[in-house]
Amino acid sequence: MAGVDAHNRALRTRYVTLAARFPKNGPSPFRPVIIDSESVEAGVAIETEQAAIRERRSEQFRVERSLARDRKRLGVRNEGNAVPQERLSAGFKLIKEGLQE
Repeated sequence: MAGVDAHNRALRTRYVTLAARFPKNGPSPFRPVIIDSESVEAGVAIETEQAAIRERRSEQFRVERSLARDRKRLGVRNEGNAVPQERLSAGFKLIKEGLQE
């Protein structure tokens, strides 16, 4: 282990020396990054699109999980994509309402 410590000592000393010159959480001593407004707008548009996609996937997952739970609870076989999810959801809702009465 002493050999490893001796090998790393120079790099550790260099790191400690350099780390003391830079603030940990303060502003960077380097020049700031310059971004043009088109890049910022493109980034905002991309982020908005990604958020919409994430929301759509989350909603789709929630619906699929709910349908799977209803299929299991009511003993309905999975017929693949023969029936659209909206119709399955409406049908399961009617079945649940009928069972509650």
